[in-house]
Amino acid sequence: MNEKYHRFHQSLYLCIEIILLIGGIVFAIYARFNGDWSRLQSETLHRFGFIFIITWFLSGMISGIYNTNRLIKTGTRIVRLFQALFIHILLFSFAILLFKKSISRELIYLTFSFTFIPIFIFRMLFNQVIRWLRKRGLNVKNFIVVGNTQRSLDVLNQMLKYPEYGYRWKGIFSDRNLSEIIAKESIIKDNYEASFNFIIKENIQEVYCTLPLSEKDKIQRTIRFCEDHFVRFKYVPDLEGVYGHKVNINFFESLPIITIRQEPLEILWNQIVKRIFDILFSLGVIIIIFPFLLIVLAPLILFESKGPLFYRQNRAGLNGKNFKIWKFRTMNVTESDTEFKQATKGDSRITKIGHILRKTNLDEMPQFFNVLLGNMSIVGPRPHVQQLNAKYSKIVDEYNIRLLVKPGLTGHAQINGYRGETKTLEQMKGRIDLDVWYLENWSILLDIRIVFKTVINMIRGEENAG
Repeated sequence: MNEKYHRFHQSLYLCIEIILLIGGIVFAIYARFNGDWSRLQSETLHRFGFIFIITWFLSGMISGIYNTNRLIKTGTRIVRLFQALFIHILLFSFAILLFKKSISRELIYLTFSFTFIPIFIFRMLFNQVIRWLRKRGLNVKNFIVVGNTQRSLDVLNQMLKYPEYGYRWKGIFSDRNLSEIIAKESIIKDNYEASFNFIIKENIQEVYCTLPLSEKDKIQRTIRFCEDHFVRFKYVPDLEGVYGHKVNINFFESLPIITIRQEPLEILWNQIVKRIFDILFSLGVIIIIFPFLLIVLAPLILFESKGPLFYRQNRAGLNGKNFKIWKFRTMNVTESDTEFKQATKGDSRITKIGHILRKTNLDEMPQFFNVLLGNMSIVGPRPHVQQLNAKYSKIVDEYNIRLLVKPGLTGHAQINGYRGETKTLEQMKGRIDLDVWYLENWSILLDIRIVFKTVINMIRGEENAG
């Protein structure tokens, strides 16, 4: 029944999307030609519409928006949808060039607007409706867990945590007494052997196996049984004691390779999207805002104290390589790279105008040139001097992991209270934890959210600024 419902859901999904695409193209032509429906008979516009639809589905397959895995989160679906839009623009533009027919830009803009916006709204609403139905017991999948360790309970708790994904738990099957880790023994249905009859009797659709690899025979027997009875088998490796974070498993032909952390910015597409965002954003600031700031701030900085307008210092960038960071000078004394002293709150070296610049983050504005040059990003871990890196890399776990991405003007740690001086080891550990979380969970939407929160903090003023 669930398989039939799943196929119906997929078919309905595609039919509505095709209707939205055709409807969007028709209304775009109608709007462009002032209600002249006779234009719809044009062979050129027929080809235009056909190419538009074909390139949309190609971009959708490339970006993965037609992946119906119910465990994909809404945020991931939104990111993939915008990836599909970007790829569609590229594919469609290339196809139009090959087509060698004159198509007005206004018609192209209208077509993208009348198709993408309805598709985006439809997909979000459809996804929410499906989740709502699953929470109420419709379109669910029955599953059991087979295993003898804490990992069995972990799988159960994780699946029950998100009822909107539509998984109905039927029990744990274990050869071991799990009373020391599971308070309610009633959730243990029976031993391993009893699971086979139960799978058939209760119409189980997925089996999650947490047996250790040392029990190879049991695992293989379970796989064979599941395959013979059209039940999907999932294996959950127990890496407890080896590594505490989530890992990724990829295959090099038949060789499974476990990667100990997810790094979205290892993917070329994500690097391109982030770099485009950096260039456009930094160019906008440099062209529109920076000249005005320079006119206002330069006299104030130079008249209050002797020294240069800008402060430059070596900082550790991507993979630990040094680069020169630029700031508006905020101190009476410009520090050298060899005699580093971290600025503290109320530091006597900070000038009056420097205090205001630090409070509002305006001292960081010249770093938009660092971003444009490519040795920084708009968002990322804040770059430290090598003296701090040498000190904390020895005493803080995962410290150097933050150097696997470009440093940023602002970061996830900074919007969560870790801007400015780090007085204690615990504060540094908190900053590093947030930097590593950012590296493992990057998305362009996350970057935009961090930028938005940074602007709000700039307006309010930073409590931790010197």
